[in-house]
Amino acid sequence: MGVQCRIVAYAPGAEPAADAARAAFAELARLEGVFSDYRDSSEVSALARAAGVESLPVSADLVEVLTLARRVHDATGGAFDVTVGPASRLWRESRRTSRPPDNEALRAARDLIDGTAIRVDASARTVMLERPGMCLDLGGIAKGYSAQRALAVLARRGLPCSMVALAGDVAAGDPPPGAAGWRIGTPPALGLGSALLLSNTSVSTSGDEEQSVVIEGRHSSHLLDPRTGWSGSPAATTTVVCRDGAVADALATAIATLDQARAAQAIGAFPGAAALSARPGGRATCVGSVSALRWVGGTARP
Repeated sequence: MGVQCRIVAYAPGAEPAADAARAAFAELARLEGVFSDYRDSSEVSALARAAGVESLPVSADLVEVLTLARRVHDATGGAFDVTVGPASRLWRESRRTSRPPDNEALRAARDLIDGTAIRVDASARTVMLERPGMCLDLGGIAKGYSAQRALAVLARRGLPCSMVALAGDVAAGDPPPGAAGWRIGTPPALGLGSALLLSNTSVSTSGDEEQSVVIEGRHSSHLLDPRTGWSGSPAATTTVVCRDGAVADALATAIATLDQARAAQAIGAFPGAAALSARPGGRATCVGSVSALRWVGGTARP
């Protein structure tokens, strides 16, 4: 998935810890074979090759992720859209070469972004991308989903007091022994000087502080706005807390490009979710279920 994974688990001994960790990493490897558009053998790559031609049988995992992706797409007015793949590929090349995408190529890619053009048949477990040239980029939802699935593997192996972190996507299980929760630091850009204390939930952070470049004098974020296909001005740094890891991941991705009013509407569509967000140089704001946020350390509050 292009990121490092960290697993922390409390176990009765080294052997059960190692066995459970191996099983969790195996689950992550399996899911990468489903979701990664970098792998020609993945389900996502197969769908791109069949786009506009036929439906393909897929895993239950992909059906679930695409169903959730459509919910977040609708709740965010299209600010989250997994069909952003054609534009993502252009911007990946631009960040490698430090040259902006060709305008015509970007226009053609933008015409293929349409989150309503994915045909999912949950009962038959098939998916079709309706137009030739469409492809998926699940980078804004798959890590949150996968971290939660790996956490479930650890729990089934008898290690419920565990945490799985895939870059900015963290799935937290039961609290560590003697603690009220897992201490998850907030990004410096939020300016809070605090940490979140969480258990049995997921948290996702999105922003471009560590993944942005300047192309011909213009800021280029790795976060694309699917509504324009453009990698534009610095995105908001956003942390979302939600029991569903995939939803937390997708909302964090979308809210980074939304204003506060639209962000509040999006968070409101998912009861129990909460978001902290700050534009560069701005003050952190909180939307959603503030009761989902428990603070330790620091003095600042949103």
